[in-house]
Amino acid sequence: MKLEAALLVLTVIGAASSFLALRDYYSATPICRVDERWSCKAVYSIREARILGLHLSMLAPIYFSTLLVLMITYLYTGMRQLLASLAALSVAGLVMVPYLIYLEVSVAHAFCLHCTIMHMVIILTSILSLYACIC
Repeated sequence: MKLEAALLVLTVIGAASSFLALRDYYSATPICRVDERWSCKAVYSIREARILGLHLSMLAPIYFSTLLVLMITYLYTGMRQLLASLAALSVAGLVMVPYLIYLEVSVAHAFCLHCTIMHMVIILTSILSLYACIC
């Protein structure tokens, strides 16, 4: 049960961070601005932050909300297929993390606090959900 609680907390953190990122993307006064090195706006402004014309800050809430719904539904039903779906979706996100970090470091020359939190959530959720599927 501790593993499921950790996964629930991680998916809530990921969803919250993704919605904060979306808020910052549209806001004239972003909350994610520490200095030139930690600037979400700098990361959001790069051309590569779009997939099929949609900005990543628009896609992240959909991704993390899906993870959250899968986790909550798994907790209520106990259906292992939902946990497997959570693991598969987490690993799909994990594949993207190195590229997204590359974009921050090499293209934007800045880090996004919300993005960093989401990257950590994806990494940890992938590890824990895969472990939960094995056990």
